[in-house]
Amino acid sequence: MSELDIWANGLNMPTYENSGNLLTDARQIIDASRKTAYKAINVVMLQRNWLLGKRIQEEILLGKDRADYGAEGIKNLSKTLTEIYGKGFTKSYLYNFMRFYNIFPNIFQTEIGKCELLSWSHYYLLLDVQDDEARRWYAHEAYTETWSV
Repeated sequence: MSELDIWANGLNMPTYENSGNLLTDARQIIDASRKTAYKAINVVMLQRNWLLGKRIQEEILLGKDRADYGAEGIKNLSKTLTEIYGKGFTKSYLYNFMRFYNIFPNIFQTEIGKCELLSWSHYYLLLDVQDDEARRWYAHEAYTETWSV
């Protein structure tokens, strides 16, 4: 089992304490379950984007001696994935997945990454921050201060 699998499996179903009021307890269970589901979906989406970026990067490095190899490969991959899965796999998104992998190569292997995962929308915006120190600061602040996108 990979580190990604182990960490993703750590998303546990929330518990509740019996308040004596069925409606209150039902609402608590539903709200906590939704929050856990959103978190799980976000983690899996981030993993998907990161792994796709990693795989694309590996493929481009294989063809590094051919200038048009990467662009043509991404164009073809985008076309095929869009035909199979629909929107969300444009060339620009695939390039962003690759940038995500390159900028955050250890996101799932560090304690900070495991604890401070943001949404894909947050990371998408952080991809445009050129300074590494500033990017780390914004990521940390966005997480600790629960900044919206």
